[in-house]
Amino acid sequence: MIEIRTVLYTTDQSEHALAARPLAEALAERHGADLYELTVQIVAPVDPSTPTESETTRMDRGGRLTTRMTRPAPSAGPAITEVAAEIGADVIVMGTHGRGGFDRVVMGSVAEYVLRRAPCAVLTV
Repeated sequence: MIEIRTVLYTTDQSEHALAARPLAEALAERHGADLYELTVQIVAPVDPSTPTESETTRMDRGGRLTTRMTRPAPSAGPAITEVAAEIGADVIVMGTHGRGGFDRVVMGSVAEYVLRRAPCAVLTV
């Protein structure tokens, strides 16, 4: 069985993302894992010399930590995989809009990007 010590839950506050939250919380609780909640704030590309500020808050949830992070980035997929690597996530839990066809071609798929490039297991809802 896989040992889960760190769960990364990603959200854009959509109904699809929020549907994945109870699963991320239950997974963290069941394994006694730390839970990280990541919101990527999409920003236009900036001058590389300009520092990007991440906002982090920690909350106690019955003896376990939940860390909420907001990361500014030009694109969500790379930001999610970078944070997963930085925190040593064992699993990423994320909702997906389930777009297909033309919408997916035009808008892209963050879930697909993460599934292909994540440094750990990915659970999509």
